[in-house]
Amino acid sequence: MDKRESRNPVESPKSRQRADNEKMTRCPNESIPKRAMAVFTFLITILGAAAAQTPPAPPTPSPTPPAATPAFPPTVSTALDQVALTGADRTDVNLRFVRTLFMPSVAGKVQSVLIFEMTPVEMKVEPVVPPVPPAPPAPATPQGDTAQPAPSVPPVPPAPITVNTFYRLTKADANGAYLPYDDYIVVYQEPVDQTAGAASYTVSLTLDPGSYKLLMAVSDEKLIKMATVRAGLEVPNLMSEKGELVTTPVMFTNSVKMLDAAAVERSARVHKNEFYFANLAIQPKFDNTFAAGESKELLYFVLGAKPEQTERGPGVNVEISYAVKKGSESVIKYDKKAMVLPAGFPMINHPLPLEAKDKTLTPGAYSLSIEIEDKVGGKKLKTEVPIEIK
Repeated sequence: MDKRESRNPVESPKSRQRADNEKMTRCPNESIPKRAMAVFTFLITILGAAAAQTPPAPPTPSPTPPAATPAFPPTVSTALDQVALTGADRTDVNLRFVRTLFMPSVAGKVQSVLIFEMTPVEMKVEPVVPPVPPAPPAPATPQGDTAQPAPSVPPVPPAPITVNTFYRLTKADANGAYLPYDDYIVVYQEPVDQTAGAASYTVSLTLDPGSYKLLMAVSDEKLIKMATVRAGLEVPNLMSEKGELVTTPVMFTNSVKMLDAAAVERSARVHKNEFYFANLAIQPKFDNTFAAGESKELLYFVLGAKPEQTERGPGVNVEISYAVKKGSESVIKYDKKAMVLPAGFPMINHPLPLEAKDKTLTPGAYSLSIEIEDKVGGKKLKTEVPIEIK
């Protein structure tokens, strides 16, 4: 089975319906023209509303009444209840929550990319091999005949390692009380020859903005070995109600690649070292730690800029200034970048070397300052991203 595929072991009409309704949108910008043209049709309707700060129309209700949410296996549900009660996590195998990334989605929702570390080889279940009866004696070879060699049997490849992953979310109401929001079950399989110790994995869940508490568990396929972890999630509202200029959280990436249409994610799946956004496979840098002079690509959306008509259709005209700061002092300043982005998918994606001709960063803590000006609407935004040089 392909390692990118996963399944829900408790597949119900509602879970299938929810998976279909949770299609996530994403897009590249004009800094990569081939990608932009490829995803324009895919995303213009979805993100066009976000760029103008007008919430899109809600999806058409399904005529099929929803079924009950798939229940976790009793073993897992009991373990998570115990964790919630005592605050003591289960640690049979390695599991560590790393961080969350956020991308725009439909109807004001947010694609929330959960990044975690686990070690699938720890959850390998050795198959039970039945005893093989002794082979019958070979018939005697007639005198003068040449014995024929036994036919060779190709080796059977080892079965992939199956990891069950479980996500239980509660969401804060207006009074700060955390109420049940949803449960998710995603099964991941990894070929044995691709497993070597701990690695980073992702899963994307489409959530409403707000404050959440996450209880997560991973287990082997027989639910014997298990680990749990807890985390708080603050899902931002990417649709500013005041018409302000906003960005998605800024991330650094190792690579951004286009996917074949058949590979586009239509339900939650676990991925190793990357996540899917519309028809892109994005490999993020999981922390903001860099070597001096290292160059990575920045990736984020600019939302809320006033669109104007351009030769290529509606676009937003922005000017962006970058600087690396040590405290309040700018140690590297970059030339301003003027960009006209498609209004339907105003995504920034370009390299940013962490050095200058006359300046190399010494080890320590810094911040990347980003100033954005909407040249048509006159709006301005300033944000900072902490980084560290090793």
